[in-house]
Amino acid sequence: MGKFTFQHIYEFPWELVTHTHLTKYPTEKEKNIVGSEVVESKKGPGNLIYLKVVVTCLNVLPSVFRKLKVLDVPNILYEEECWIDTKRRIAQLKSKPLGYQNYAVLSESSTFSPASENPNWTLFTQEGVIEMIGFGRMSWLIEVFATKFLTRGAKRNVTIMEELMKERLAAFKLLAQ
Repeated sequence: MGKFTFQHIYEFPWELVTHTHLTKYPTEKEKNIVGSEVVESKKGPGNLIYLKVVVTCLNVLPSVFRKLKVLDVPNILYEEECWIDTKRRIAQLKSKPLGYQNYAVLSESSTFSPASENPNWTLFTQEGVIEMIGFGRMSWLIEVFATKFLTRGAKRNVTIMEELMKERLAAFKLLAQ
């Protein structure tokens, strides 16, 4: 079983970070994510919001893994569920791949909340677990690859988010002039 954890502090307010996360795809900055669709949206009591988003990603598994028929597909779908509390300024997310329940246990959870050192900054925390089932010795290799890929992906995601927020703030400043 592979596990990963990741933390980052964005020096931007929670509202901007959360909005950017929810609206960042598709973007030219990440060519492996080709689509994103909100499939469910609900407002709850108070300022609670629930979203379910399906994200379409290109399959970036190396060809050695794609020799397994179940992994030789052009795209992989991920479901992300988001619980957003605008009053408390907390967004909690859980994501998982769709269609691989018989072969993999992959769960990812993320949180966006105000940073303790500065309430105008945002703490991003992400944890994940991956376990491959039924691939024998190859399971371990896939888990190692996937864990490293997910950790690199989290770092890449931070870079994309930072770039998008800077662009959006610059555009806003231009509009305000």
